[in-house]
Amino acid sequence: MPIWSVPERACRWCASAALVLGAVGPAHADEAEVRELSDTGRYGAALAATEGIADPGLRAEWRFHLLYAGGDLPGALGAAREGLDAAPWNPGLLSNAAHCATVLGLGAEALDFARRLAALPPPEGETPDAAAGREGRDRRLLKAAERVAALEAAGERGRRHARIVALGGLAASLAAMVLLARGTRTPRSSGGTAGRDAARPAG
Repeated sequence: MPIWSVPERACRWCASAALVLGAVGPAHADEAEVRELSDTGRYGAALAATEGIADPGLRAEWRFHLLYAGGDLPGALGAAREGLDAAPWNPGLLSNAAHCATVLGLGAEALDFARRLAALPPPEGETPDAAAGREGRDRRLLKAAERVAALEAAGERGRRHARIVALGGLAASLAAMVLLARGTRTPRSSGGTAGRDAARPAG
């Protein structure tokens, strides 16, 4: 997976997210205002208007689209998660969530979403060409999520190793300090005042 900056990756993925949203179909009466505001670039007003969309899955798809388009990727992913709580097998939300989590480097979560998406049955009446395109997109998304998840796991292993090394170094430093402190103590004699005399100034 190419290493892009977040804004560039966001732009590339946003096109896919917009396609998923566009696949919803004709505008419902309760989303007509949201669509109009979005089409004219009034994203803040459109986001507020999503509260009028009754269907939780559709509302979450619109919130994802608007937040993603506005550059708030963590917020967009949060909207997708919220929608999936109400509609856990919504293909648009699963696709959007997998894309967004991949861009954010959340490999384990992206992989979960991508696997759930790939496990969905094909839409009723899907043509062979449409099925081939959908399966190809799902495979590419799954592979991207797998790569990010592998990098995430490698990073976590590296962090664990660094913590172990750091703790080992701290333990060695503490041991050296204890030994040094012991070496600077005035020796005590077993039965007299030799230890105290050794520390007393001559005179």
